[in-house]
Amino acid sequence: MASSYYYFGASLPSLDFDGELPFSVQEFLDSARQQLSNKDFAVVHGLLTNQGAATSHPILSAVDQFERDINNEVASHRARKANQEPREFIRGTYQFNHLIAQLVKDAANAADPLEGDKMISQARWKYYEDLSVGQFYNLAYILLYGLKLRIVERYSNIASPKGKEIYEDLKKIDFPEEVTAY
Repeated sequence: MASSYYYFGASLPSLDFDGELPFSVQEFLDSARQQLSNKDFAVVHGLLTNQGAATSHPILSAVDQFERDINNEVASHRARKANQEPREFIRGTYQFNHLIAQLVKDAANAADPLEGDKMISQARWKYYEDLSVGQFYNLAYILLYGLKLRIVERYSNIASPKGKEIYEDLKKIDFPEEVTAY
């Protein structure tokens, strides 16, 4: 039977994509360390710190495949734009998905790189929301909450004075025609 983390999950504030950051990912991990079993904490920590976790949890498998699909479509889009063979840049399994292809195309054509980035992050957010249906304060719920918190934290950092300064400096970089940043 899967562990239930009702108290921990119920104590977490709701998250909105454009909402305020209630606490940092590190603070979330500090709380999780106290509330989760060592095994489950290792999975959450590995996921949120990009250190990976040796597990076959179905939520992680689904998230990993979704991220691979997005990354492969971005690589394929960039390769086609540079008149190169997309297959050379594909990693792992790749199945064409019209919705992801359109998302990447729309993001690449956004007027502002940050706008394009947000389009992709909003698709991630929706995917996490869809995966969380029926997950009631279990490890899957905690994992998906952490992923959404990481998105909110990222855009909170970008919106900070320091983040805005860095972003404005990046926008001033003159990329050569054959290099496309988005």
